[in-house]
Amino acid sequence: MVDYLNILYKRKWIGVSIFLVTFSTTVVYTFLTPKVYEVEASLIIIPKDIVFPDGYRVIPQIGVNDYCEILKSNRIARSVVQKLKQKGKKFSFLFSPSSVDSVRESILVKPVFESNVINLYVRRQDPMEAKEIVNTLISVFLDEQAKLVGEGLSNPHKFSFSDVRVIDEGRDGKLIKPNVKLNLALGVLVGLVLGVGGILLVEHLNFNKEV
Repeated sequence: MVDYLNILYKRKWIGVSIFLVTFSTTVVYTFLTPKVYEVEASLIIIPKDIVFPDGYRVIPQIGVNDYCEILKSNRIARSVVQKLKQKGKKFSFLFSPSSVDSVRESILVKPVFESNVINLYVRRQDPMEAKEIVNTLISVFLDEQAKLVGEGLSNPHKFSFSDVRVIDEGRDGKLIKPNVKLNLALGVLVGLVLGVGGILLVEHLNFNKEV
């Protein structure tokens, strides 16, 4: 053990140099990586009782996964883009031919296990974009739900047997990338490992030359 400590001390500048290069590279990478913000919102699907003429009442099973797929659909994304334009938003992506794909790719939909709650996440480099998209997504989805209910009044086969309620609207975005603390911690750890490894490698090569 004492021998290893002597080796580390003797060639400390090799270890320090490797550590500094590794850590500096991590710092540069962390602060040059584009920032990504996430805005979260949540919905709950509430079933409606179905009452038959004979008075028999049934609570239908809700296909929460079906609602998730609708939220991620091209139709909803297209409506979100259209509504943002109608609201006069000037986000650059709205004027791109791939605006619908841009919206779809930024949306993450996760149903909460064994519940009727759906969490919505929108990730963008601009936190204001993320907030506007997630709240517009909710608005468009509620409008689509209202249309289904309206159709159901005249056509029972199209009736939607559930209500959609907003639990939380999207608020200010939180930074999720880069994870500065994690990256810097990893930079220190990797730098130390490579520094010690570099010292031992140089010592081993020198020992072989002497032999």
